[in-house]
Order: sequence, then C-alpha cells, then structure tokens
Amino acid sequence: MSGSLRHRSGFTLIEVLAALMIMAILATASFSGLDIIGRSAERLEQERQTLTSLAFFFEKLEHDLANAVNIPSRQSRFSIKPPLEGGGSRIVFTRMGDDAEVGGRHVPRRVGYEFSNGRVSYTIWPAVDAPYEVPPAGYTAIEGMMRMDVSFLDQMNQWKGAWGEKHLPKAVKVTVTYGNGEKVWRLFDFPDSQ
Repeated sequence: MSGSLRHRSGFTLIEVLAALMIMAILATASFSGLDIIGRSAERLEQERQTLTSLAFFFEKLEHDLANAVNIPSRQSRFSIKPPLEGGGSRIVFTRMGDDAEVGGRHVPRRVGYEFSNGRVSYTIWPAVDAPYEVPPAGYTAIEGMMRMDVSFLDQMNQWKGAWGEKHLPKAVKVTVTYGNGEKVWRLFDFPDSQ
C-alpha cells in the first residue's frame, strides 16, 4: 500500500492558525467595541448627573425668586440694601421664608447665589435686617460650572447687567455654562413688579 493515499481527519496546521488569527481579530474588535460602549455609558452618567444637578439648582432658584418680596435689607442705621441686588455672577434678594419658625409665621429672609471657582454657592441670612457681621448659613448649590451670568429686565424692557434699584425688576435671566461649554438659561419673571 505504498501508493495509496490515506484519508486523514482533522485540520492542518495552516487551517488552525488561520482560525486562531480570525478569532484574535474578532476578540480585539469586540473588546474595542465594549470599551467604547463603557466610556459612552460613563459619559452619559456624568451628563445625567450634571443635568439633574442643574434641574435641582434651577428649581431652588425658581422657588426663591417666586417668593421674592419688595422689602429692603437694613444692615445698619446707615446702610440699606435694595430688595434685590446683583450683577455678573451674583444675585442677593429678600424672599418670604418657607419655614415657619417664628410663632408659626413665615418670615422674610435674605438669600444669595454667587458663582466662584466652578461652583454656585447658596447663602441664607438669619433675617432680612441681620447685620453682615452675623454669619449666614451657606452651602454649594451646584458644582462643575464654568460660569454663571445674571441679567435683569427693567421697566423699559431693557436688559441690564447689574441691579440695585428700590424695586424688583420685571424679570431675571440666569445663564449657567457648565463643564463642556454648553449654556442653559432660565427666565424668571416678577409679574407684580412696579
């Protein structure tokens, strides 16, 4: 049987190496795809957290501005602050309190929002006429911001970059620029302003 061919079962070395090469290419492509999906999921989660923080921030600001009142603040006998003042990246105003702490009555409070070092700080003074020596309570309202701009609509329907009048403006526009450069703005009106 020297001239007969034997039929062998199995794969040749070349076939096995080709199959391994194809599997290695597919595994590399799959891993790259999974890595892209993982990074996308992380980015989407960060975006969700940022948008949730923005929503809470604007909700708090809307609540405070909806309760703004035309009551000036007296820091001393000689220093009277307008009911709402601000400009650039800061706004301070008087609002009715939402905490019944004085005999079951809502008391007015002085509150402020100010942007600095990538975050917006929220400050609340113990009373409208509290002197600035009395330390206010404060906390970070939102982080990861690039900037916050506040502008005010006057009685002549002109936008101003600063406010310190004896009455409330017709509206306040707050624009927040967050980490990736996107801007989000909200407009808050004061229908009873004079």
